[in-house]
Amino acid sequence: MLQYGTFVNASLALHERAVQTGGFEGGLTNRKYAGMTHVSRATAQRELSELVQKGILRPNPGGGRSTSYDLYWDEISG
Repeated sequence: MLQYGTFVNASLALHERAVQTGGFEGGLTNRKYAGMTHVSRATAQRELSELVQKGILRPNPGGGRSTSYDLYWDEISG
C-alpha cells in the first residue's frame, strides 16, 4: 500500500510528466512508471494497481503483459 507521502509524490510525478509531454506516448507502462519513480517493477505494479483503484489512472484496452494506463484527465483538469 502506498504511504501518503509516496502516494502524493507518485501522483505529482505522474501529473507533472503528463502535463509536460501532453500525456504518455503509448500509455503509461509498468516500465515507464518504475523508471519515473525509481522503484522495482514489482513495486511499480502494486502502486499502479492502487492508483487505478483510487481513480487516478485507468487501464487502456488490451491488458495482459502489455497493460498501459492513462490519467483521468477530466478529474485532473477540473
